[in-house]
Amino acid sequence: MALLGHLRGLCVVGTHLRVSLVRLHVLSRPPRYSPPTGGRSLYLWTKPSQRDLKIADDIPDTYDLIYRNTMGRYVLGAQIITLLAGGAVLLGYALLSEYEHFEGEVTKWSPTSRATDDQEVIYAAFFVLFAISIQTMIRRVPIRIYKVPQTPKYISINYGPFGKQRFSFKRGEVFHGKETGFLPWKENRYVVQTKKVKRNLIMLETYFRKPADMNIMLGEQKDPDLEETSSRNI
Repeated sequence: MALLGHLRGLCVVGTHLRVSLVRLHVLSRPPRYSPPTGGRSLYLWTKPSQRDLKIADDIPDTYDLIYRNTMGRYVLGAQIITLLAGGAVLLGYALLSEYEHFEGEVTKWSPTSRATDDQEVIYAAFFVLFAISIQTMIRRVPIRIYKVPQTPKYISINYGPFGKQRFSFKRGEVFHGKETGFLPWKENRYVVQTKKVKRNLIMLETYFRKPADMNIMLGEQKDPDLEETSSRNI
């Protein structure tokens, strides 16, 4: 019996020893990296690489990124906010009109209520016009422009009401637009006139890869890429 007691004691000691060794091994391992709180949100606002942008825009990797609007995320945010706010205003006005429809006839046809209704219509119309003007300006701001190598073709990526929009044009089909209207950046307005479509753009020279890219696109400077291709063909 004494021998069995000693054996049980040794087993208990061995078990505690193994548990201690396992705990020591776990504590001695280097801690796993865990990003700080808000790390993902900071990652979303980091500057993506050209390859990431081309994948997001569904553009071949061989195309050249010549125009990159660094305010693309702010443009997208403004678009989403105006759409949500405009929808909320229209929904709120519809609900308010439905509520007033069930009110009593005396309150419904009173002069005070009529003036209030007119004010609500004016405010809603003003906000809708403001949202439309913001959406129009956003649609004119390209977030990226790619050049197809060894060709005079370009591809512009813009934000539309329901996602990204892309359209193609050629060198020399872009020219300065008239500085009219009430929208900002009048001196940075351009018109793209192709055989199928005419679009207004707002482009800032600082967002081009280099000033020569803008001059080549406008047709004000020769394209060395095309000259090199033609010399090879000769």
